[in-house]
Amino acid sequence: MRLTSSISTRRTPSWPPCEEQPHRGPPYPDGQTCFLGTRVLAPRGRYTEVVDAFTALAGSLTIGPALDPETRVGPLATARQRERVESYIAAGRAAGARLTTGGGRPKGLDRGWFVEPTVFADVDNSSVIAREEIFRRC
Repeated sequence: MRLTSSISTRRTPSWPPCEEQPHRGPPYPDGQTCFLGTRVLAPRGRYTEVVDAFTALAGSLTIGPALDPETRVGPLATARQRERVESYIAAGRAAGARLTTGGGRPKGLDRGWFVEPTVFADVDNSSVIAREEIFRRC
């Protein structure tokens, strides 16, 4: 997930606060769900609110085995996919994007291909993490 600021020429809609938005998706057999968009363009006037809300949401999600009912984020499907995701996280850091949460492997989960839910802010739209799909299946 990347958060980037954009200028909106339209009036900002009167949306409810971000933390009131639903954020669960349907389960899939391989433990993966794309329930949040990977790119969010936020109006400048609400940018900090949106970054803070997504950071809090991502940081609050329980990471664990896909069959555990408490789990909200399971493992990636393959080791190759985790390596690919980690390479994009490194690219985001190298490009100067601000990592607000996640970006590593969760402690205590040594079996499985886990990556913490990760949020970048202040992403340049020309950077690789803004242009390419990071979490697609390999």
